[in-house]
Amino acid sequence: MERYLHVAESSGTPHYAYGAGSRMCAGSHLANRELYTAFIRLFVAFMIDPPKDPKDNPILDALECNAVPTSLTTDPKPFKCGFRVRDWERLEKWMEGSEERTRGLGSAEVS
Repeated sequence: MERYLHVAESSGTPHYAYGAGSRMCAGSHLANRELYTAFIRLFVAFMIDPPKDPKDNPILDALECNAVPTSLTTDPKPFKCGFRVRDWERLEKWMEGSEERTRGLGSAEVS
């Protein structure tokens, strides 16, 4: 942990969820691209509404939100939100396209 305390601001990744230096996750760039794509799809497909009951709001404080305070990464405490479809026709088209592109991936036979 101490090795990260005096790192210059412009020295790379601003978090250490994937590790750093020679021990950094080899798939971190792919993971970030996939997360970006997933979030864009969520934001384009759905309106995200706050919870109906204020006690279910997320905790936005970076330290208080963590369910495991001693962890090096954040595991947020449970919260709720609502999802409303922005455009049903577009969403159904995306899901059909995803099913077409992934058909057969789980049933590959090993010879």
